[in-house]
Amino acid sequence: MSASHRHNVGRSSSTPPESSHSLNRTPLWERDDGNGGHSRRERNRRRRPAKYDFAEDEEGSLIQFDRRESATTSELFYDLWFVANLTVFATVHPITEVDALVSFVGYFLLLWNTWFITTTFDARFIHDGILPRIARACHLTVMIGFAIAGAAFDRKELIRSIIKALSLFLVLSRLVLTAQYCLVLYGVRHNKRGRRALVVAATLTFVPAIAYLIVGIISDTSNNRHVIVVWYVVGLLELLGGILHATLSKTLSFEGTHFNERLNLLTLIVLGEGIIILAKNAAKIVEYTYLKGISTYWSPALVGTLFSAGAIIYITYQLYFDWMPQEHHHLHMTPWRHAAWTLIHLPFHAVLVLLSEGSSQWAVWWRAIESYREVEAKLEASVNDNIADSDSTRSSQVAEALKDTAYSIMKKYGSDPEDGSKNSQDLDTAFDDIKGLPSSFWDRGMKNTSDPNYRTWVDSYLGVSRTTMNSVSKAFGLSSEDKKDSGTTDWKSAELAAVNSTSVRLHTIFAYLFVSAGIVLMLLMILHILAKRRGWSQFDMLRAAIVFTTGIGLSLVATIKLNPSMLSSFINSPLQLPIILICYFGCLILTHIPISSPPTNESSDQSEKGVRNGKRGHSRAQDPESAIPGRRQRHSSSREGPNSNHRRQRGNDNWASDTDRSAQRKGQSEPNMTERIVDHLWRAVYDLFVPRAERQYDRRGRSRAPAYWVS
Repeated sequence: MSASHRHNVGRSSSTPPESSHSLNRTPLWERDDGNGGHSRRERNRRRRPAKYDFAEDEEGSLIQFDRRESATTSELFYDLWFVANLTVFATVHPITEVDALVSFVGYFLLLWNTWFITTTFDARFIHDGILPRIARACHLTVMIGFAIAGAAFDRKELIRSIIKALSLFLVLSRLVLTAQYCLVLYGVRHNKRGRRALVVAATLTFVPAIAYLIVGIISDTSNNRHVIVVWYVVGLLELLGGILHATLSKTLSFEGTHFNERLNLLTLIVLGEGIIILAKNAAKIVEYTYLKGISTYWSPALVGTLFSAGAIIYITYQLYFDWMPQEHHHLHMTPWRHAAWTLIHLPFHAVLVLLSEGSSQWAVWWRAIESYREVEAKLEASVNDNIADSDSTRSSQVAEALKDTAYSIMKKYGSDPEDGSKNSQDLDTAFDDIKGLPSSFWDRGMKNTSDPNYRTWVDSYLGVSRTTMNSVSKAFGLSSEDKKDSGTTDWKSAELAAVNSTSVRLHTIFAYLFVSAGIVLMLLMILHILAKRRGWSQFDMLRAAIVFTTGIGLSLVATIKLNPSMLSSFINSPLQLPIILICYFGCLILTHIPISSPPTNESSDQSEKGVRNGKRGHSRAQDPESAIPGRRQRHSSSREGPNSNHRRQRGNDNWASDTDRSAQRKGQSEPNMTERIVDHLWRAVYDLFVPRAERQYDRRGRSRAPAYWVS
């Protein structure tokens, strides 16, 4: 066998590229065309898959598989099932408690890991045919299993039948992948190097299948929590093994595949899931304002909170793709850098979902606070109006007015106050206690706090308000704990009591919202550092430091939880999401400040020599569209016309920046840091408002504002 033939093992020389197969491109057989004229050995060879060349290879040369430049529709369709499962879990289990947060992390790990191992095979060997479509149907069945398990996935009480079902779905997924790898292994069985790599890949999917099968069998006799831990441990080991194998193996590496594109598309899908959650919560707010006739307007704080939640998702999308190189579908990274880049996407996607969930939940929470205030105002008004309108107030009048108001509010928020439940009985008891108060109690103005009747009034009124506001909490998915504060002496503290009853869930949302916001920023910058191998300027390093500092600062905001008084005042202000938005927007501004690398000594000397001779050299393209800041341009001196030097010199005089002129006056080679920052900010404003076709550029390829902009 010739050396050239050995190094093109993955290319079939007997079958033209445009040849198609009716059943399967690989690894099903390619049938003879029936033309004859071939020997038996040649006909047998033509029946082999067109994707590979199965000639004998004793030296174990590197086999090359056909690669796709982009994802297929089948892969994109599979990704849609991923986001569907996330939406189901977030709908059934709103992340408002620590247990729900832990359950989400575990569920997301299993789901993301299943997506990852399926995607790695698709990126390496994706093709169309009967067998691949059957395998795809099996993988979609596994996704249906995740939807079934997600509806009942609870850290506290995980049903044994759900454990068995999910374990069997995980086994099915791994066995199908094992069969797919074995099918490819059979096709490349004559290549020693490819055979070894595929045996390892098949083993990495078969061993977890056995582990998940054992979990499903022993779930009847062991503790559920121990079984769940086995799930997580096996999933992590499976993920690390797959990434390590792709890193060390040249045959099955991700180099040249569209795997990076799949991760980018999954990021878009995760962001889309956040948009779905935000839209559903916005619809819930509309339902309990306009549709129910509860309110006829949205407060500026509520509008700002919803806007901030959507803007955070949008800016996150911009930061992720702006910090990726332009060739992000085919990143050229070392294997270990690519392994780290791939692995970081797991926690990044998890905290991205938490950020989206927390932002939308906070918008709902703010509307709940406004509803608490509205309910308290209506209940107080019903009492005060009844006392003021009557010369001799009777307790029965106050009780009836309070009852009508409370019942009306509860019905608007979807609760039935007369259903005979415990809440209904507590309301009846409270109204009876109010009716039993003497008329003299109202005449004294309810100012004697030492009066036993006053204690009865406070307990009864707070009981009514607590039950009424609990209906508000349930409507917004913030079901509260029934706490009775026997030490309260102010009957006008119903809103505070309602907030305190949801404090545990509220503090959980507050904590993971800011922690996830900070971690998202830091992970975005880490992904940027791994993807960008060269071209780091001082400003790039300064920007990275600022982003990391901002991320750490946002995460540390959650420590306010340790100070109850500070936490209470901060929670009752609509500043949470705007603070996160301002930090993210600042990072976006830093990203788009046009920065160009300083010229080399050789180019600088040539430019200075050209200026002294009345020339500008060839550092700027004739077409302003091609003179993009930060890119080096190559031009030939033969393309310069006789008048081009004069035009370039005049443009340099008219469009040079103030910082360059000040540097020339001071005899400095470069402006100081303050002048550079001001110059970059001014250039960013100029680029924002001036179309690219109308911009002017200096000798370094940077845009320059005309004189009337400066004046």
